[in-house]
Amino acid sequence: MEGRVGFAKPMEIDIKNIIRLQTVLWNAFASEYGVSDLFSLLDAPKRGELIVEGETWLFSKHGLGVMFTNRFNGARIDIHRALEGAHIVDAWGLATYFGSLGKTGEKFLFSEIATRAGPVADRAEMWIQKLVQSKVLVPTKDVTDGYVLGLDPLPG
Repeated sequence: MEGRVGFAKPMEIDIKNIIRLQTVLWNAFASEYGVSDLFSLLDAPKRGELIVEGETWLFSKHGLGVMFTNRFNGARIDIHRALEGAHIVDAWGLATYFGSLGKTGEKFLFSEIATRAGPVADRAEMWIQKLVQSKVLVPTKDVTDGYVLGLDPLPG
């Protein structure tokens, strides 16, 4: 399914692209502000913007994470446990992302799990469980309710 994953250029919505986007955004943020641990995260600016792969992303720190919002299309990536790894996904982060995509996110989730019933977070969890059953994602031992790519590693 084609849709706006986060950048202005349409990309296929799939878990690998979502994890790639999270990782690229976090790496740009961490590199720009020298974030490597809790203390450096706390010292980084609370709000700002980054240019990543030609797109402007606004960021806002919260708790132990960072919310990124694409200035062009409003796509949001919430890495709410950033220091544990930008390659980790969970239902909350995916629900934030799909909710920010509007109808594109709704259509994608419906195509994957065949229901529109319930909150986006519940449907994101259903998609995660489908990906776990097919071994695309596996639970991470380090983060409760967190998942990483399974046997097919993220390229690059």
